[in-house]
Amino acid sequence: AYAYQSVRYYLPHEIAFLTELTDLRLFANHGFGTLPESLARLTKLETFVISGNFHTGTIPTVFASMPRLQAIQAQYNGLVGTIPSEFGTASSLESFNVAQNKLEGTIPPELFDNPTLSYLYLDHNALIGTLPTTLTKYTVLRRLEFNENLLTGTIPTEVGL
Repeated sequence: AYAYQSVRYYLPHEIAFLTELTDLRLFANHGFGTLPESLARLTKLETFVISGNFHTGTIPTVFASMPRLQAIQAQYNGLVGTIPSEFGTASSLESFNVAQNKLEGTIPPELFDNPTLSYLYLDHNALIGTLPTTLTKYTVLRRLEFNENLLTGTIPTEVGL
């Protein structure tokens, strides 16, 4: 049998000194605090996983400018604020999971301008408004979850359901 021990941590600004880091996985620990914008200096980072922790604060918009970042898994935290529209231009982002947080506001239509984004998990937040009609631009979509929010209206007819 394995004994799992959680590590209590916060992400210090100095983590940006790990410039060769390509994969950072800190899921299911006792991570806390906000996400430092200095993470954007990790220009080789491809995978960022902090799911199952206690992180708070907003999603830094600078993450969208990280040239190799393919996956953000930040579900099951206490992130607040809105989903930055800048993720619509994140050139390598394929998977964006911010489910089970405390995010508010509307779903940015710009998200659906991203030609690489295939997996989008926005469920179990407090998102409001309607689904953007730009949803049909999402040609590489494999999975979209937006259940358990406060969305209103109907699914855009452009989706073809």
